Amino acid sequence: MPFPQSIREQALLACKRYCCYCEKYSGLNMEVHHIIQEADGGPNTFDNAIPVCLNCHATIGAYNTRHPKGTKYSSKELKKIRDDFYKKIKKIPRKADQKSDADKKLLEAFKDDFTDILEYIIDTDFSAQLVNIGLSDKIDSLVSKWSKKKKIFELKLLEDTKLDIINEICELQQYLSIKFFRLYEPTRFLIFRNESYEEGENLREVLRPNTLRIRTRIKQLLDQLYSY
Repeated sequence: MPFPQSIREQALLACKRYCCYCEKYSGLNMEVHHIIQEADGGPNTFDNAIPVCLNCHATIGAYNTRHPKGTKYSSKELKKIRDDFYKKIKKIPRKADQKSDADKKLLEAFKDDFTDILEYIIDTDFSAQLVNIGLSDKIDSLVSKWSKKKKIFELKLLEDTKLDIINEICELQQYLSIKFFRLYEPTRFLIFRNESYEEGENLREVLRPNTLRIRTRIKQLLDQLYSY
């Protein structure tokens, strides 16, 4: 049984028709999802509702308990995602396009500077592939450039996205160190360290899960960036 219309409206007003999961403005393409499914005793209440876009609704609801693979979204996780987003969305304009001319110009410049490096990070398995030796220096250069006051967006949504992207690539940079990588002489690229038990453990337990998490988040942020 779907949520009552009053609950649906309350949830959509709270999220301003942005998806609570991918944080994209989705307009008409929204669904209000039961955090705890009705079949499992979940009520049709505002507290049990998370508004998401159609794509994210399909992803969140796709887990098959008969053939479990991966890890399903827990009710606690979904509520935390929703509550954090409700706080974030409060000061964001309801309409998708509230950008000033200055912000529009700055946004295009930001995309020009960051798209290639973000797509490189998304496409690179840092625990299995060679890594461009200049990646860390490129991150330093971009962070320095976009930390200047002339590079601050007027619209809070854009500024928050910019800062989220910068924070993610700075976190990635922490792993581009001699603890996890060494120079691969024939190509002048970096290669992950895996020549001892300790290095192998760092690769499996630290480098792989954390770089995968960062890459996944950067993919979400890049999609979000291009939705503005």
